[in-house]
Amino acid sequence: YLITPRFAEEGDLVEVRQQEGGAVFVLQQGDKRLHGTVTGWRVVLIEPNIGVGLWDRVALREEAHELAASRQENRPFEWDRVGENARIVLRDLTRAGEQYLKALGEKA
Repeated sequence: YLITPRFAEEGDLVEVRQQEGGAVFVLQQGDKRLHGTVTGWRVVLIEPNIGVGLWDRVALREEAHELAASRQENRPFEWDRVGENARIVLRDLTRAGEQYLKALGEKA
């Protein structure tokens, strides 16, 4: 799914800035830019299967890379290096989810 904001103002979304209070959405109206006021959210299905079945392939590849690196560097195998990419993606999804829930709470 892709979650996109709906704005009170007209304009094209051109930038999202992270600030202490949360995200600031910048809209372009002709030659002028302004902060957009989120009035709701639109959820768009972009693909029913986002490649979850590929995660085990990524883990196997990371395991093989770590095995080769540990042998080449003559050091113990580090299991923490396996799954690094998945943790990055999951961390980003978690942050986005927290911001989404916060934005919903502000609109309630």
